Amino acid sequence: MGNNGESTQQQKRAMPLRVRKPKVSSETVNFVVGIPLPATISERIARDTCQIFRNADRTNRFRLLPPETFHVTLLEFENAQPGVVANFLAELEKRLTIMRPFQGRMDGMQLKAGEGFGALWVSFQDSENETLALRLLLETCAADFQLPEWQPKELEAHNTVALYKEANLEKLEEVIRGRSTNFGRFTVGQLAVYEYSTGSEGPSFDLVCTKRLDLQGGESR
Repeated sequence: MGNNGESTQQQKRAMPLRVRKPKVSSETVNFVVGIPLPATISERIARDTCQIFRNADRTNRFRLLPPETFHVTLLEFENAQPGVVANFLAELEKRLTIMRPFQGRMDGMQLKAGEGFGALWVSFQDSENETLALRLLLETCAADFQLPEWQPKELEAHNTVALYKEANLEKLEEVIRGRSTNFGRFTVGQLAVYEYSTGSEGPSFDLVCTKRLDLQGGESR
């Protein structure tokens, strides 16, 4: 992001949030499969999000999630066995060869209520229901390995960009309506797998690997 000093100050002023504590033991993992965003789009979303909260509430009581981990959530799992996850990812890599890269865009912001905190989402859109096909492929693969899916299937494809404990929702919605929330188009050519945990300041994500669409042996990291 262009103004790193400003982003650092924003995060230092962010208010700690109380969220549910992780249920996992050292023998299980939580992970999410999603579409990683290009750096240019992530940076624009982060920059605009900071500006929106500044305009709506000068106390800046929000937490911007790290832009480098911005992703469109497709499926989430908790309390999964590491060995099962490894087998699932190996099989997923094979099945993704039938999925071709497609175009999508980040367009539209929403405020979502949560347990103890609220979230700001940016929606992901595509024109031919490719995301639905991709999610169905993920769900089928996960079911074959009996992974403990807990992400609601009907959940809209989205990227969570910020969390807040208290906010002037009326003012936030007014500021959002007054701005363009079309953050641009990009080619979806890979998926990202993150291990995640939750704590007093919200979720944190560690990249495990990426899986490319339409290529055999498509692991790129």
